Amino acid sequence: MLFKDTDGDKFEDLRSLIQELTFVVAQSEFKKYDIEFTDIQMKTLGLTNIKNIYTNLGLLLSDQCMHTIKAAVFSGLEKTTFKDRREFSGSILKQLENAFVISLPNLNEQSIQDMNKSNKGIPKPNVKTLLDYLDSNGRLKRKDAEKLLHIGQTSAGKMLAEMVKANKIQISGSGRNTLYILPDDNR
Repeated sequence: MLFKDTDGDKFEDLRSLIQELTFVVAQSEFKKYDIEFTDIQMKTLGLTNIKNIYTNLGLLLSDQCMHTIKAAVFSGLEKTTFKDRREFSGSILKQLENAFVISLPNLNEQSIQDMNKSNKGIPKPNVKTLLDYLDSNGRLKRKDAEKLLHIGQTSAGKMLAEMVKANKIQISGSGRNTLYILPDDNR
C-alpha cells in the first residue's frame, strides 16, 4: 500500500480527483476468472467509498489511470544498451500485464495464461514450510499459516483446506479452536 507520511491517511482510500471513470479493462480481467464486477464488488474492493465516490484505488484500476509504468530490457550486464523500452498507460491491470511481457522476454501471452492456470495448486515451498512447522510444533492454527507465509486469511484457509483434502494434514477441533495436525501415520 502507498501511504502519505503526513497524516496517516491511506492514499488508496482518498477521494479521486477524477470521478468520470470507466472500467472496461478491469471488467474484462474479472470476467476471465468468472468473478463478478458490480457496484457491490467495487465498494468491497475499495474502488468506491460508502458515498459511491471513486477512490484513488478506483482511479488506478480505471481506464483513465494517468500513472504510467516504464519498462526496459537491456542487452548485456552493463545495462548500457537497450534491447527494448516502453511506457504503458491506462488501467494498472493492463500496464502490469504489458510490463511483464516486455520484462520477461521468454514469456509470451500464452505462457502467462498457462502460468495463471498452473498456479491453482499449493506452491510446494509453502507446503514444506507448513509441514516443517507442524513437525516442530505439533499443531498449527490458520493464523500461524498466515504469519509464516505472509498471506491473508482467505488464502491461508484455502491452502489448509487443500492440504486436508490431499491428506497432508488433519483437522482437530472446530471454529475458533480449529487446529491442524499431521496425520497419525506422519507423527
